[in-house]
Amino acid sequence: MNQQFISKINGVDIVTVEREGEIFVPIKPICEAIGIDVDSQRNKLNADGFFNSTTAIITAVAADEKEREMYCIRLR
Repeated sequence: MNQQFISKINGVDIVTVEREGEIFVPIKPICEAIGIDVDSQRNKLNADGFFNSTTAIITAVAADEKEREMYCIRLR
C-alpha cells in the first residue's frame, strides 16, 4: 500500500492510497475538513450508479497512525 500526501484542507491532511495500480482518496478526511457528514456522503455515493462503481474499502494508515479500513473513491 502506497500513500501520498496531496493537500491540507482546514488543517486536515488529504492523502491518496494506491491499490492494484489505481489511485484512491479516502472520503472521511475530506468530509471532516469541509464539515459534512461522512455517512450521508457514503450513502449518496453508494446510491449513485456511476460513483458506486468508483468506490472501494481499502486498508490505509489513518491520522492516528493505525491501519484502518477506509471508504475511498477512485481519483480519476
